[in-house]
Amino acid sequence: PCLVEAYAVTYCNQNLMKEIGLSMPQTWDELLEMVEKVNAYNEEHGTSYAALELGDKDLWLAELLYTVMVNCENPYAQARLADGTIDFSDPVFADAAQKLMQLVDMGAFPEKFLETGEVEAVQNFAEGQAVLFPHQSTIVFHLMDEMGSDAISVEQFPGYTQRSDDDGKYMVDINHTLTPGLSISSDSEYQDEAAELCLEFAKRVNERNVEQYDYLDMIQQSGLTVPEDSPLAVKQFHQMIDESSVYTPLWYAVMDKEDGDNWRNLIKKLFGKAITVDEFVQSAPQYMNFTN
Repeated sequence: PCLVEAYAVTYCNQNLMKEIGLSMPQTWDELLEMVEKVNAYNEEHGTSYAALELGDKDLWLAELLYTVMVNCENPYAQARLADGTIDFSDPVFADAAQKLMQLVDMGAFPEKFLETGEVEAVQNFAEGQAVLFPHQSTIVFHLMDEMGSDAISVEQFPGYTQRSDDDGKYMVDINHTLTPGLSISSDSEYQDEAAELCLEFAKRVNERNVEQYDYLDMIQQSGLTVPEDSPLAVKQFHQMIDESSVYTPLWYAVMDKEDGDNWRNLIKKLFGKAITVDEFVQSAPQYMNFTN
């Protein structure tokens, strides 16, 4: 019950932005231009900054990025796929895959991103090795502790549609099917005591998260108050939540585990160029069995 606000966001290294002379891209074309500028800066200065940090050894950050990119184009695509209104031959799914491969071909990610684990990728970003980092909202305080509260901002991933009314209204909900809960063993001789301890723990964690970190209050009518002046990144995140009207679940969260694992492996094969975009589109439907 500690950190249930797990949404896809894009972290921006403000110091690198300033050093390289960049601004946060708002469109797909601006993102490609940013990648080119980072590459040119590296060549001129002998640096090795990545435009986008990514580490897919653990098989989920690449899937997160793909889901976000589909969501940029059409936040209703997955729901329509699940109810049979469209199938995986719809252009949105191949388009997102093509865009991913364009980033790979441009060298937007670190050189060994397929061999890099999530923890290492987070630390790489915290150490200033990348300009942008698509990840989840729950690491925001870790990054601020590592980098300083003024060193990062929280942004939407640059869209590649031009719908002016869509900016900031659609988000990917990473733990879409999860809610705070308790797990008490049915074999315990002290179930009541265990439940009381868990509830007290949840209450104290909630109090800390609200009063120190400005997370949502998960216990109704607790009377807790948030800090008077939250860090910029936290304010930006809550603004995204307040303005969002559609929450697309991370695909893995609404698949059976076996389908989800196969789906993530398929995404990694795409990133590694072991399969083509056409092969990706042909293979994916067998795993598109959404549970809710």
